[in-house]
Amino acid sequence: RRQVGELVGLSRWLVDQGSVDVLRATERSQLDLAWQTTRSRAVDLENRCQAMAGGTRDPAVRGALTTLGIDVSSLRVALETNVSLRIDPNAANMQQLLQDSAQTVASQRQTVRAATDELARLIL
Repeated sequence: RRQVGELVGLSRWLVDQGSVDVLRATERSQLDLAWQTTRSRAVDLENRCQAMAGGTRDPAVRGALTTLGIDVSSLRVALETNVSLRIDPNAANMQQLLQDSAQTVASQRQTVRAATDELARLIL
């Protein structure tokens, strides 16, 4: 239960702080730092969800962990795309792509938040 609680906390950080830091970064150095921190924590969360899902006997918790891991992966990929677009030398010519990317990140953040809330509900 404690380990799952740690995953819930890390997931909430990813949604409420890490991803926001990436989106708000305006200078390249800020963006690089925010992205590296957020990316490494997202990968850690994905791996821990997968490992814990394989080790739990409760099918509801296993499903919630699997879902959270997949959703975090999708958020990480959406953020990676956003970062890549923003650092592209032609970014000024891709405003619609940048807006679409930011909307995708926002949608993925909501999906991760919902998966996190479901997992938290199951362990309470």
